Amino acid sequence: MQRRQAVTAIATGFAGAFVLPTWAVNWKQETLKNTNFLSPELAVALSEIVETIIPETNTPGAKSLAIDKLIERIVKDCYQKPAQEQFIGGIRLVNELAQKNYNKPFADCPTEQRLAVLLQMSKSEDAGQKKFYNMVRQMTIKGYTSSEYFMTKIEHFEFAPARFHGCVRVR
Repeated sequence: MQRRQAVTAIATGFAGAFVLPTWAVNWKQETLKNTNFLSPELAVALSEIVETIIPETNTPGAKSLAIDKLIERIVKDCYQKPAQEQFIGGIRLVNELAQKNYNKPFADCPTEQRLAVLLQMSKSEDAGQKKFYNMVRQMTIKGYTSSEYFMTKIEHFEFAPARFHGCVRVR
């Protein structure tokens, strides 16, 4: 290895060590809110879909933890154009099914009707409906169970588990 390459590699390593913690600390729910990927109508429908999957009880629901914004950001940043279009089509389909069955959009339906629409999609013969439902359900559960609230308040995650008791009498 040449001296210049070694110096460049070391400098890059130091720069990464300084930049990465700043990026990780500055990641907050507010940064997830302005994706401009879904129309306002579809964004509301998505937030109600995730809230129907994990509703608010004595713990915050998926909507309170901004899981809908996380899903929107993941689809926008990580999925290719055809998958993004299928995702948007799936949300539209949820609204269409609610409109067809209950004469109102999904967001305006009570919880029982929302559950019926999602159950209809999960048991559908159409592979696209089933695929959309499973994708949103899995992403909602994954987002919720990896949220700060869940990890600290419910799971009691410790970054460095196992205690070291150095001054314990053996016998």
